[in-house]
Amino acid sequence: MSPFFPGILPSLLLIVRLAFLIISLLFVVTTTESRKHNMLLAHNHLDSSHFATSFSTLRDLRAEDVLTDISLVANDKCTRAHKLVLMAASDYFRTMFKSCFCESGLEILELPGM
Repeated sequence: MSPFFPGILPSLLLIVRLAFLIISLLFVVTTTESRKHNMLLAHNHLDSSHFATSFSTLRDLRAEDVLTDISLVANDKCTRAHKLVLMAASDYFRTMFKSCFCESGLEILELPGM
């Protein structure tokens, strides 16, 4: 310690520590905001790849048999599916599953002639 400035060194150390803390906090806030922005972009329905990504995810879920609720049988081949996706893609399935047709409660649906 300098005899001319007693106590200045602890004050300078405190200032340096506060500056370091402020810089660290700014980095964390900036990084967090950047992550939030990237997450919003990744889940933004206006993003041009959102549609393709969503259907790719649905395809993967169907392949893993996650939440599938019907089996479609055609030409002796069975495929698991999501009724919701079938209804969204086809008036035929929407009418069949939404109304009082007996097929609405089936877990296995045979599609003859397909």
